[in-house]
Amino acid sequence: AVFRVATSRNALTAACCMFVVSAQVGALEPAVAYALRREYGFSAWAQGVVWGAAVPAMHGVATAVVGALDARWRLPPGRWVWIGLALPAAGLPLVGLGGVAHALPRPIALALLVAGLALQGACLGCVVTMVQPLLASIADALGEPDIAPLLALSDSFQSLGFVVGPLLGAAASRHAALTEVTFLGLALASALLLPFVAALNGRLHNAAVDRYIEDEELLDASPRESGSVDFSRRSSLDDAAAAAEAGRATVGR
Repeated sequence: AVFRVATSRNALTAACCMFVVSAQVGALEPAVAYALRREYGFSAWAQGVVWGAAVPAMHGVATAVVGALDARWRLPPGRWVWIGLALPAAGLPLVGLGGVAHALPRPIALALLVAGLALQGACLGCVVTMVQPLLASIADALGEPDIAPLLALSDSFQSLGFVVGPLLGAAASRHAALTEVTFLGLALASALLLPFVAALNGRLHNAAVDRYIEDEELLDASPRESGSVDFSRRSSLDDAAAAAEAGRATVGR
C-alpha cells in the first residue's frame, strides 16, 4: 500500500514540484552571488543583503498572504501550487537579465534581478506552504489515511533538488551566457509542470465529487436497509455541501 501511494501519478507530480522549486533556489544562490560580485562588485555582506531582502523575505510575506487568502477564498491547495510554479517562469528570466549588467543600465539590471528573486521567494511561499495540504488531499483521494509516505517522497525530492540545484548554479555561474541558459531551463521546467498540476487538480476534484455522491447514495439507501438514518452524518455532509457552494460563490464574486 505504501508503494502504491508513493508511486501514484498524483504523488509523483507533487514531488516533482518540490524538486523543481528547490533546484531553482539551490541554483540561484551561488549563481546570483557570483553575478553580484562580477557585474556589480558587491561584497559578501552586500550579496547577503540582496539575497535576504528578496528570497527569504518574500517567502515569509507570501506564506502569510497565501494563508490569509486561502482562509478567505478556500481555493484547492493544488491551485496555489499552480500559481506558485507560474511565478518562476517569469522571475528566472529576469534574474538572468539582471545578472548581465553590461547589457542594460546597471540600476535597471539590478532592479530586474531583485524582482526576479522576489518572485522566486513568492513561489516558495505558495508551493512549500500548500504542498502539505495537497498531499493530504492526494492521500484522501487514494483512500490512504496516513500521509507519511507522501511526505517522505516529497521531502526526498526536495532534498534532491537542493543537491542538484547548487551544482547547476555553480557550474553555470562562470559564464554569463551559460547562467542565462540555466535559468531559462529552470523556468521552462516550471512551465512544463503547469499542465500536470492542472490535471492533478482535476483528478482530485473528480475524486472528491465521486466520494460525495457515494456517501449520498449510502445515506439514501440506509432507510430501506436498516430503517434508520445517521442524521449527524447527513448533517455533516449537508454542511460540507453548503460550504462548498459558499466557497464557489465567493470565488465567483
